[in-house]
Amino acid sequence: MKDFPEKLIKVFSIFLVAFFTNCSGGSDEISITASNTTQTETEKSPINLKVYVETSGGMDGYLCDGSNLCTVIYDYVDDLSRECDTIEFYHINERTVPFKGNIEKFKNEGLTVKGFRNAGSGREHSDIAQIISRIIDDMDENTVSIFVSDCILDIKDHDVKKNLESKKAEIKKAILRGIGKCDFAVEVLKMNGLFDGLYYPPKGKAQKISNGNERPYYIWIFGDRKAIAQLHKNQPITKLNKHKLQNVIAFAKQCDVPFEVKNNNGQTKIRPKRGSYTAVIYTDLSSSLQDDATISDPNNYVLTYPEMKIKSIGRIQNSNDKRFTHYIEIEFPERTKLRENNITFMRTELPEWVTNSNDSIGTDAITNHDKTFGIKYLIDGVAEAFEKEKELTKFKMKIIKG
Repeated sequence: MKDFPEKLIKVFSIFLVAFFTNCSGGSDEISITASNTTQTETEKSPINLKVYVETSGGMDGYLCDGSNLCTVIYDYVDDLSRECDTIEFYHINERTVPFKGNIEKFKNEGLTVKGFRNAGSGREHSDIAQIISRIIDDMDENTVSIFVSDCILDIKDHDVKKNLESKKAEIKKAILRGIGKCDFAVEVLKMNGLFDGLYYPPKGKAQKISNGNERPYYIWIFGDRKAIAQLHKNQPITKLNKHKLQNVIAFAKQCDVPFEVKNNNGQTKIRPKRGSYTAVIYTDLSSSLQDDATISDPNNYVLTYPEMKIKSIGRIQNSNDKRFTHYIEIEFPERTKLRENNITFMRTELPEWVTNSNDSIGTDAITNHDKTFGIKYLIDGVAEAFEKEKELTKFKMKIIKG
C-alpha cells in the first residue's frame, strides 16, 4: 500500500500528458508540403510579336463601319505590343506580305478593303491550313504569332469530307513542327464581329450578308508557352470580353507550377475540424494557359486517392501575394492514412462550342451566322498534335504528421 501513491502519480502524469497533447492538437496536426517545388516563372524573355491578317475577299465584310475586328487589332494587339521587344504586321493569304509601318498606319491603311486589295497577298483562295503552316515555319522560340481570319476552309472538290480530313492532317503536321521547336502552345479565340459583305461558300455563288449581322472570326495565338503566359500576365485574354470574345481553347504541354498548401487561415500547420482536414493549395496556373472556366471545373482534376476531395476552385481576388493566381480547397477524413497524394490537372476534351460552331457542308453559315465551315477540323488537327499531352500540370504533395 505504501507504493500506491507513487504509482498513482505516474499513471496520472501519463494521463495529463496525453490529455494536453490531444487538447493542443499536436498528435493530429499535419502539414502538407510540395514535393515538386518550382519557382514562379519571373524571368522576362525577349518577345517578338508578329501579327498576320488574312486578306481573302470574304474578310472584307469585317472591315465595315463599326467593325470590332479593327478595334481588336488596334486596341488589344497594341496592348500586347507594349510587352514585346518588336512588332511586325503582315497581310497573308496565298502569299505573306510584310506591311511597312506602325500600328496606327496599319489600322488606317492596312485594315481597309483597299489595303487588302493592294497588299499583293492574294484574294481569291484561302488555304487556312497552308497559311498556319507558313506562320509556324517562320517562328522561333522568341516569337509569338497572332493570326486573324474567318477560318473558312476553301474547298472546291466534290468530296468535302475527304478534303476536310486532309486539312486536319495538314494542321496536325504543322503544329507538330511547332512542338519540335520549343515549349509550343496554341490558343484559339472565337470572336464575333459586325459583317457587311459577301460570304463565299465552298460551293455555289457568293451571297450578301448585310450590316447589322455578326459573324464569327478567330484569333490564333502561337508561340512558346512561357512567352504567351508572360503576355497574358499584364494583358489577359479577358480584356477581349468587351470586344465580343465568345470562346477560348488552349493547348499546351505539361509544366510544373509553383504552389503552397496551408489551412484556411494561411498557416502551414493544419488541424482537423469535425473529423476532417481542410487545406488550401495556393498556385499560379497562368502558365497552363487555360481559362477560368476550365481551371474551376473539379471534373478536370484526377486525384491519386478517392479519400481526398476537391471542395472548391477559384481565382484569388485582392491578394497582396502576387505569386499565386488560383486556389484549390481540398478535404480528407482525419483518420485517412495518407502519406502523399497527387492532384493532376488534365486537358479536357474538345468543348461543345467547337462542334456547335462547325458547318460541315458549307451552306449552314448562310442562315446560321454563328457557324464556320470546317473550323472543327482545324481545331481537331491541333488537338491530335497535342494528343499525348493529356496532363497540364501535377501537384505532388507529402502529408507529414505533427
